[in-house]
Amino acid sequence: MGRHGEWLIRMFLAFLCSVCLAHIGRFPASYISITNILLAGQHGIKTFAIFFLLPVIIIQLGAPRFSARTSHERHQGRKIQRFPMAWTLFSRLFFTYTWRILVLGYRNRLELSSLDPLPENVRSSALSAVFQRASIKKREFTAYADEKEAFIQAPTSSSPKGRLPLYAVIFAVSRWELLLSAVLRLAGIALSLVPSLTLGYLLVFIEDGEVGWHGYAYALEYTLSQFVCGLLNAHDKYFMALGAYKAQSALVSALYKKVLRISSSSRRKYTAGHITNLISVDVEQVGQFLQLANSCWSVPLKIVATLAFLWHYLGPSCMATVATMTIGTLATTCAAHYCGKFQVTITVAWPPPTHPLNEKKEKKREATMET
Repeated sequence: MGRHGEWLIRMFLAFLCSVCLAHIGRFPASYISITNILLAGQHGIKTFAIFFLLPVIIIQLGAPRFSARTSHERHQGRKIQRFPMAWTLFSRLFFTYTWRILVLGYRNRLELSSLDPLPENVRSSALSAVFQRASIKKREFTAYADEKEAFIQAPTSSSPKGRLPLYAVIFAVSRWELLLSAVLRLAGIALSLVPSLTLGYLLVFIEDGEVGWHGYAYALEYTLSQFVCGLLNAHDKYFMALGAYKAQSALVSALYKKVLRISSSSRRKYTAGHITNLISVDVEQVGQFLQLANSCWSVPLKIVATLAFLWHYLGPSCMATVATMTIGTLATTCAAHYCGKFQVTITVAWPPPTHPLNEKKEKKREATMET
């Protein structure tokens, strides 16, 4: 943060100490302002020295004692630079440890001893087996005996034909995560309307002068609704990310098994770059689609709920906002479409020059593939 940042932090801490001392001494909070203190005469100057200058001096002199900085040292005529740490004791306590507790918890998540074992249903082998069972349709066989009393099994005529689509197989792999995420998303949408209703009740409370405890109840309801809504959104994203991870793991395992099992003649049709693109790009796109799958129904539902809420309070005037948003969206979409077409036209008209060495490599690769 530098010296200026440390000085500001120390001044802020000194001001907090002065406010605490004033509260202990039963002084009003406005009495701590420098203008009131200087205009109060000699008694105000003494109060300023006790409640503001003294904490500043103590913190300014005491904070460097607890700092993690190390001085420069000389060793055999050479100066050793030790990397100083700009965080003092107070800033470290207020920022570093607090951030660690809020975000990382009380354990270091990156240490091997603090990591939880991977559950059986999330491992790649189990996910690959589920993917394989879902991708291969079960066929029904009918057993009968022929004229020579030989036991024969033949598939029934009503056996399913074709293969299941990819989205059905992926849903079979991560169906519970998608369902839990959908339930949490629906609850979050319903709960996101509560703060707006609570603000309306607070405005009525301020204007009409209801019972005092009603205001505390409304404020508590507003805070809890925001907290629970954020908690539901975080768990929604967690379950969606877990479902996307399971689908990606199953797809990568299936691709590797397919590559290792195909014959050498068939393997020549696929280059290493093609297989790498399948694993790194296409599988990642499937994971990104899964993370946005619930948005296909949640976004329209949220828009409809918001419009109903606005119609209830504003009436037909809310349609002006809807018309403005619709016109802006259509204009942006048309502009992006024409810009894309213009860019493609420029690329086709003036293609980038190719290096001769790259052309030789491409011809050599095509000749190798043909042979």
